[in-house]
Amino acid sequence: MAQVEAFTTFKKKGANSMQMRRFDVVVFTDNLMHTGLSGVKTLNKNAPLNELNSVLRETFSHGIGENSITHDREKGILVIKDARDARDLGTRDVVDDLEITAKIFFMEYPNPDNIAGLEASIEQNLEFVKDHLKVNRIDNLILAFSPAEPKEHIKISSLESTKKHHNGYDLDSFCKLWSLLRIRQQLDDFSRLGVSDFSLKMLQELKDTSAGLPDINQIKLSECEGLSESLLQFAVSNNIELLSNTDVDSFITPKSLTNATQSFDFEPLLGDMKSKSPLVLTPRVVTKYNTIIKNRSIVRSKGYIVTATAQI
Repeated sequence: MAQVEAFTTFKKKGANSMQMRRFDVVVFTDNLMHTGLSGVKTLNKNAPLNELNSVLRETFSHGIGENSITHDREKGILVIKDARDARDLGTRDVVDDLEITAKIFFMEYPNPDNIAGLEASIEQNLEFVKDHLKVNRIDNLILAFSPAEPKEHIKISSLESTKKHHNGYDLDSFCKLWSLLRIRQQLDDFSRLGVSDFSLKMLQELKDTSAGLPDINQIKLSECEGLSESLLQFAVSNNIELLSNTDVDSFITPKSLTNATQSFDFEPLLGDMKSKSPLVLTPRVVTKYNTIIKNRSIVRSKGYIVTATAQI
């Protein structure tokens, strides 16, 4: 196992020994175009979930090397990179020949309480991808949200008009986040901004605001055959590119993440944070990136970056 100094700085002085302590764990998988996954059936509707779970297991079982683990004491982030991914990620190609897409999956829709956190997470994950692939910008940024209902503790101010529907989708909160991302787009952080699985109604409501429409709307492959003529016409009229995707809604769960990392011994990294209680990993964000050689549709690199909160 890689040698790395333990997380001694995250223990709070005078803290009760039973108090929960947390830090972030960020995992970079191997480039799937190198590794391949023989155990994933691509025709299975849960194939993307199986793919992520499988590649995480492979990283923790076979990809930990001497330089795999680093940590940022000030930010409280433990970074784990698959050592096999030190191979060529496509960064030796001419950048102008590549098209880079980052799709960020969040476990909840924007709401009045989490907009700043989501924006910070998007900024962080964009930096992760750019630094990992050694590029200065992303071509396509796609946002995907879990369809789970909003948590009961979320309170909406009576002064705010809000449309909350579509399994927790809050139009006002989404628009605030979207407007912030449009500014980043104008600053050339990425070329095109898109969403995943937005219905015609959601797009129509978004058009009625000043936030602007997406450049891309990804649609589940299973639903592409039954797309309504209204959605197709709306996309054409508003310059929205409709693309298919095979991703699943519930992209990763705490249980599946814990199972995928069970072969890895975190204990040597915890220092005086060691506890009799097991380490609990709660996924917060999953970023899926791919690099395609333009005009040839050849996938040069593909991988995942998983951000989780570790609690002991």
